[in-house]
Amino acid sequence: MDFPLGHTAGPPGVPDTQAAIVGAALDLLEAASPPGTIVDLDVTWPGDQEWRNDEGEETRKPRVDVPQYQEDADRVAAEAAHRDGRCTSCIGLDG
Repeated sequence: MDFPLGHTAGPPGVPDTQAAIVGAALDLLEAASPPGTIVDLDVTWPGDQEWRNDEGEETRKPRVDVPQYQEDADRVAAEAAHRDGRCTSCIGLDG
């Protein structure tokens, strides 16, 4: 789907569109042949395209190697969870 990042199943509050997209995805799991098959559902994002840049591409912030937190309290909580072994992001990782 050519939708903004985080909205793969469609716009929030539009359950008919979301159900159609998820249903088509599940149907494709059963019927796709060969692997890598792409199906265009001909569904477009409603309204403005402000989520795209001037070149018509989605705008995303660059990736960084350090965690980013919205609030300092989020950083403190994440560090405490990591120290206490409750960090769900670090499962299977050393450190």
